[in-house]
Amino acid sequence: MARARTRGSFRALTAAVRRAFPDYLPYGGTHTDVVPHLTIGQDQPYRLFESAYRAIEPSLAFTARVSSAVLMQGSLEQGSWRVAVELPLDGVADPAIR
Repeated sequence: MARARTRGSFRALTAAVRRAFPDYLPYGGTHTDVVPHLTIGQDQPYRLFESAYRAIEPSLAFTARVSSAVLMQGSLEQGSWRVAVELPLDGVADPAIR
């Protein structure tokens, strides 16, 4: 799991998005504290997660520069997901993720 170097920056960004879109809480509002992380899979057999972890584990931890956040919209229907809006992060105090 990749974690943001400065959790405060991530949490401030998350709080700003929550205020801007109060009807669309992260994870449907099931988590009160959103921890900075990178999801590598979801709703797949456990063996695929093990395989994915083995594939990326040598590259952890990594550093990346984040220049934008992307809001995607879709449904459970295959191929329905699309980028609804891309939000530039210019001026964010510390956009580096580690």
